[in-house]
Amino acid sequence: MAPVNIILLGPPGVGKSTQATLLGKRYPLITLSTGNILRAEVAAETPLGLQAKAAMESGRLVGDDLIIALVRSRLEQLPRDHGFLLDGFPRTAAQAAALDEMLRELHRPLTVVVQPILEHDEVVRRMSSRRECRSCNAPHTVRPEQPLTRCPSCGGELFQRLDDTPEVILKRLAVYEEQTSPLAAYYQKASLLAPVDGHGAPQEVAMRMISTIELQRLQRRTEPAKQVRTINA
Repeated sequence: MAPVNIILLGPPGVGKSTQATLLGKRYPLITLSTGNILRAEVAAETPLGLQAKAAMESGRLVGDDLIIALVRSRLEQLPRDHGFLLDGFPRTAAQAAALDEMLRELHRPLTVVVQPILEHDEVVRRMSSRRECRSCNAPHTVRPEQPLTRCPSCGGELFQRLDDTPEVILKRLAVYEEQTSPLAAYYQKASLLAPVDGHGAPQEVAMRMISTIELQRLQRRTEPAKQVRTINA
């Protein structure tokens, strides 16, 4: 059976990283997060990493061409029997079009674009409840009924990141809606978009995603047969 190739499309706070981990236990795939790729390439001082570092140190955004080249370098290294899960890429229609061309050249067609759906109020609630340990960097969720000030793992002090305050979260969501949400229409037109209810426990959401992925795989397998019947009719 062909490998599963997935894009997780959604704003910050909908649980993409958690779902990427769970889906990785179900399918032989490798998660490609552009943020992680960028940091790894910079740390390894690869030619692409040095270009990215120069852009960041000068205060410029890392351009589309460089991000696309970074993603391509990782896709080219994937074993043929493994799929991929893209988290954080593409972010714009231009990046999506470039990704389409890249995947055609690499013969790695997309299986599905999974879009976890949550209301903005729920995203703000989730993200504003996140805390991080100053000592071990472990993430934790703080609930009103169970306030935490110390890390349960090491006893270190917990703090809230500046980008996890409600005001900043709302700004990040606004940027997402402006720049990235049009991708939903892009992939809807390509019959690849699959919205999934993002409420509930992570395992519940993962099961919904797996059902959606399997349905899309089934449709992809039957489409060539339909085309053959139409041609021969």
